[in-house]
Amino acid sequence: MTGYGRGVRQSADLVVRVELRSVNHRFLDLSVKLPRPWLAMESAIAERLRGRLGRGRVDVFVNREASGASGTVAKADVHLARSVLTAARELAASLHLPGELSLEQVVGFPGIVSFEAAAVDAEAEQPAVLGALDEAIEALVTMRAAEGARMAADVAAHVDAIEAITEDIAQRAEGAPAEHLQRLRARLTELLAETDLDEGRLEQEAATLADKAAVDEEIIRLRSHIAQARDLLADAEPCGRRLDFLVQEFLRETNTIGSKTPDPAVRRQVVELKSLIEKMKEQVANLE
Repeated sequence: MTGYGRGVRQSADLVVRVELRSVNHRFLDLSVKLPRPWLAMESAIAERLRGRLGRGRVDVFVNREASGASGTVAKADVHLARSVLTAARELAASLHLPGELSLEQVVGFPGIVSFEAAAVDAEAEQPAVLGALDEAIEALVTMRAAEGARMAADVAAHVDAIEAITEDIAQRAEGAPAEHLQRLRARLTELLAETDLDEGRLEQEAATLADKAAVDEEIIRLRSHIAQARDLLADAEPCGRRLDFLVQEFLRETNTIGSKTPDPAVRRQVVELKSLIEKMKEQVANLE
């Protein structure tokens, strides 16, 4: 499921920004990008996300910005400064030259003063990071929920269409034995025009053919799957994976009906059912 969420936490010395971007994926796939001082927080962030999200590829961007001090400290290499000053004095003595290096001149030598990032207390800053993350998750979940509602409505429409075709197939199946008998009688009458037909044997053969082509059990299971799908869509809990399983069962029963029925009209309906189920499968794969 797609969505976006953003969270911010700000104090006198620190600004934390968290962005979440989610796209469709069958499973939950997390990609967390953290500043170097906060790399140890990745497991805590991933655990927080897994507790709220079930599916989707989620990119997590965490930014750290020092809002008070610059976040950079200067360090003096005192040992190197002494070495430079001593060398300058030895040189002056050897060459009999007057003068003494000033502080400004010593500081100007490369390597005497260096700049590096100030030490970061990651443990103390973690609550701010997780707070911004929670805010971003709430925004993401809200956006995904709105998209999920639209997708669920589409899936429900597919379920309605599947039910309509299933009931039409069921209605045609009720008259199948009589149709089998009629077709069989017509065919045998054509082949054995001058021979009397054994009505009892004819009806027995027609019943056998009708039994082989019966789809009553498949219709019952399809109706059950339709009811389960509606129950799942009405449930407030995540249902994507369970619907994914049901879609496979829809397809299984539909394929069985197609393989058993000799009725061209039902076979056309089976093709239409498969098309609807494939569309439903695409939608369900992205539901939470």
